[in-house]
Amino acid sequence: MSAWLRAAHVLASMLALGLILLFAASGLLMNREAGEGEPAAWTKAGKVPAELAAAPDRDRIAEALRREFGVAGLVDSFEPGPSEIRVVFVRPGRRAEALVRRPGGETIVSFESRGLVGALADLHRGKSPSRAWRFFIDAAAILLALSALTGIWICIAGSRWRVLGIASLAAGLAALALGYFLLVP
Repeated sequence: MSAWLRAAHVLASMLALGLILLFAASGLLMNREAGEGEPAAWTKAGKVPAELAAAPDRDRIAEALRREFGVAGLVDSFEPGPSEIRVVFVRPGRRAEALVRRPGGETIVSFESRGLVGALADLHRGKSPSRAWRFFIDAAAILLALSALTGIWICIAGSRWRVLGIASLAAGLAALALGYFLLVP
């Protein structure tokens, strides 16, 4: 068995270790998320400059809402209507919806937070992520696949653990298939 295969396995496993632990912890927390109850909710009232409400510009209004109301996250939707502008911001574990009255700029922002558990669950699912976070999810998947494939190859190529390794692989795949057919509706 070649040294580069072992090196690739060790490096892929170590590079992915932090992401593996994050996804393991957030996966466990996701199973408990349903029991967390209702998200925390609150509102803030105020005003954005009337000139922004009169001629809606997505970026300028979003920045005004961030500055005046402390809204954070990516703009998920921007809906200018004749009497109001609706802007929804999302980030892992949080959501904010702003209603800006036209033409005066009176604003009500409704916030919702699901706390750390909600944030980790959203990160785990890839919900409300930035493009950079999507890259990390893809990197974790690639590193996990590389680690698994090199681990299988090392096990098969090494005569000492070959039989036990193949039996363990078969048992794990059988348990996965059985769990899917018995537990997934």
